[in-house]
Amino acid sequence: MAVYVDLTDECRELCDRIRTSLAEGATRYRAERTYRRTKQDIEGYRQSCTPDLAEYFDIALDQLFSKDSVDTTIRRCDELVSRSQSDLANWYALALRARLTVIPQTLVANAITRSKALDVARRNGWGELVVVSVANWAFLGLLKEDLSVAREKLEEAKIALLAIPPEIASTDSTMVGIRGRLVSHEAKLTIRESIRDGSADLDTVTQVNESYEQVRTIISEYDHMRTNYTIEWADELHRLHREAGVNCLADAGAALEMATTSLDSHVCDLCRGYFHQVRGNHWAALAAAIAELNPAASLEQWGASKRDGEKSLDFFGRTSHPYTAFANEIIERAETEIAKLVKPDRIFLSHKGPDKALARRFRDALEIFGFKPWLDEDALKAGMPLDRALLQGMKESCAAVFFITPDFDDAGYLATEVDYAVNEERERKGEFSIITLVFSDAAGKTGTVPELLRRFVWKQPASELEALAEIKRALPLTLPAPRWP
Repeated sequence: MAVYVDLTDECRELCDRIRTSLAEGATRYRAERTYRRTKQDIEGYRQSCTPDLAEYFDIALDQLFSKDSVDTTIRRCDELVSRSQSDLANWYALALRARLTVIPQTLVANAITRSKALDVARRNGWGELVVVSVANWAFLGLLKEDLSVAREKLEEAKIALLAIPPEIASTDSTMVGIRGRLVSHEAKLTIRESIRDGSADLDTVTQVNESYEQVRTIISEYDHMRTNYTIEWADELHRLHREAGVNCLADAGAALEMATTSLDSHVCDLCRGYFHQVRGNHWAALAAAIAELNPAASLEQWGASKRDGEKSLDFFGRTSHPYTAFANEIIERAETEIAKLVKPDRIFLSHKGPDKALARRFRDALEIFGFKPWLDEDALKAGMPLDRALLQGMKESCAAVFFITPDFDDAGYLATEVDYAVNEERERKGEFSIITLVFSDAAGKTGTVPELLRRFVWKQPASELEALAEIKRALPLTLPAPRWP
């Protein structure tokens, strides 16, 4: 027989407050007030009741408000489980750890964590936590594309849910959330099974839409959960479009519109990161669908995809969340597609730090002639990862000029620039030039051309004017002929 976890009213109220605290304010100021107030409540609970459970609440609150990185949260959970005498605190810590390790590289460890959580719940006869644990196991099956396990655990969770008293299943926030989760898992399984069987069609879309509408009804009073599941709704429809070719992008767009309205009511960085991730993929799908028919509109949508990818990267990056990898994929794909649609016309100037003055002189000269040079000190934005900025600069350019002085060395970020340039030349034959200019210092010492650049023609100009002429001759683009204004 299922046993309902006997939490004190004070503890249950604190649980609910943490779960719903982000819904209390749409501004960071109000959210910060909520955070500080809940932090004080946790400290009071630590003194009066169970310290280990209070410690879990503290970990969960810091994670919810992006005060800790994902790695820090996982470490704190592991430390709590290693020393805690409270099975309930251990279960919560294990469940939180599992939620934060859902990328392909961590699925083995995730399975171990979920197994431990399920064992704790079953050992104590905690009926509702057994339901949550089994539902989480079904989700793991979905992540691993093991549909038989996902189906088995989903049915097991549904049966376990029937043992929970109706008055609890319909009012307790955890149980309300799990009821919505089981319906959403059913929708995800429907999509994956139809893709596997080759039966995915517009009827599948209708079935999925009805399921997520039901989820939104079940959790209507819980804005945070409703927002997350609405974003997931769009995400799953994208899967159906991407893997089965079903025309459901309009439905996915409608779900994202619903998510946009509720997203404004709280400041959860993870929800916002997820939203921009899914919307970035949505723009990408729309752009790909019309690339041949309307290149201009496609270009605009790829730009929107990139902007959403950058926003997703920002939100997930605040806690070093593993989903930053997905945001980077969106950005990289958008940049690649934009480069295909727009012929880059900048000139990347690669140089060693001591040669900055030399690079500046060439930048100024190229600008006078109407070219658009790319120089790190002008193009780099605060907070942008350097390697990403260099890659973006290279993709925006039609040529890379390497100033090979005795100071130039094929290492670090200069080596990265060489690699990026060689790759661009390989992919854009005839539309990207590598221009290597070798200079000597006052003592007559000459720079050494990096090995990867030696297969390209390189020049040793006698003067900077001659070097400028070499750049002009080697560029894949030309300037308009001079004319009277």
